[in-house]
Amino acid sequence: MQSLNPKDAKVLIVEDNRDDIIIASRALKAFGIKHIFSAQTGEEALAYLTQHKCDVALVDHRLPGMSGLRLLEQIRAARPETRVIVVTGARDERVAAAAIKLGASDYVSKDEFLTSGIINSLQAALREEIAEQEEQRRLSLWSGTDRLAAAGEEAEWLLQPFLDGTSTSYQRTTAASYGREEWIDALDAFSRYIHACFGEASTPIRREEDALVQMCIERSWSAAEILGLYRAVVRTLLVDIAETHPGLQLNPAICLARLLVRLVAEYQPRLADKEGRAVA
Repeated sequence: MQSLNPKDAKVLIVEDNRDDIIIASRALKAFGIKHIFSAQTGEEALAYLTQHKCDVALVDHRLPGMSGLRLLEQIRAARPETRVIVVTGARDERVAAAAIKLGASDYVSKDEFLTSGIINSLQAALREEIAEQEEQRRLSLWSGTDRLAAAGEEAEWLLQPFLDGTSTSYQRTTAASYGREEWIDALDAFSRYIHACFGEASTPIRREEDALVQMCIERSWSAAEILGLYRAVVRTLLVDIAETHPGLQLNPAICLARLLVRLVAEYQPRLADKEGRAVA
């Protein structure tokens, strides 16, 4: 997660009155904001934004030429990641409603430059930006069969450190090294877990995850052994998952990451306890 501290934001002030730019800049600096830029027209602001990224634009409602609302539309089209706060001399609910409808994050009066109101507005705009980025990341994990096909290649890449001929950690990552029953049990447990991750309910995920974590601990599987199982399961489940969960095609690597996080959490107390007994 990015910082929610408004002091880290890059802010563009779009205001045709130089005195108001100075007042706004001083007010922002008083709250610790360091990255402040300015433009006096909508055209100048758009030219600046084509070359630079800003987190928030404070746009005066009454600009010469291109109006503040028109500039808001242009920024949302050209730089959708930039949050826009519309500013005016006095609060006007009609303008506020129009600004919000066009995609503004907030609407403030110039009087609020002299209070914490502008900082609250900036922070709300940053939260909105971060929430949108998190949603985009979530959607990137649900990107169809290409993700599923890539999972097999990712598994091979993850195993590369154990395939250089110098490591013994990979000794049991094949079916022959496990023994038939152990291999079948392991594949079955891992398959159930991956399937549960692709479902919508959290209870099956936790149940299958607990069972797999317990099996990993009881059988003392190494990281290479877990990766070997993961590779085998991914290869067998790609087609099955694509057919049974066409709208829920999560990146299987996320399931693996979740499992490894659980294992680290399980092993840490055990290691700490073992170290404590050794010291004693």
